[in-house]
Amino acid sequence: MYISAKYALLYLGVEIAVYLGLKVLRKDYTHWLPIKGLFSLVVSGIVRVVVKMIEDFTDCMHYRHPYEVGGLYFTVNLFVPVFGLLAVLYFTEGTLSPTTLSYMKNLAQVL
Repeated sequence: MYISAKYALLYLGVEIAVYLGLKVLRKDYTHWLPIKGLFSLVVSGIVRVVVKMIEDFTDCMHYRHPYEVGGLYFTVNLFVPVFGLLAVLYFTEGTLSPTTLSYMKNLAQVL
C-alpha cells in the first residue's frame, strides 16, 4: 500500500477540525485577544491552528492550560503519535525497506 502526502495532510486536517470543533462545542473558540466581530473569528482561528500545531509537534507544557488546548486533550495528544506510528507500521509493512522497518519497530518498542 502506498501512503502519499495527501493522507498525511488529510490526517492533520481532520485532527485540526476535531480540535476546532471541540473548541466551538465548548464555546471557547474566540481567543482572549481584545478584538470584536468577524476579525475576531479569523484571528482566533489562526491563533488556534498555530497553537495546535506547536503543541502537536513540541508538547509544550504551557499549552496544557484550559484556555489553550486543555488538560485532557493535551494528555490524549501525547499518545496519538505512538498510535500513528503503529498504524503506519501496519499499513506499510510490505512497502518499506527492511532497514526503515527495523528502525520504526525499534522506535515503537521504545515508546
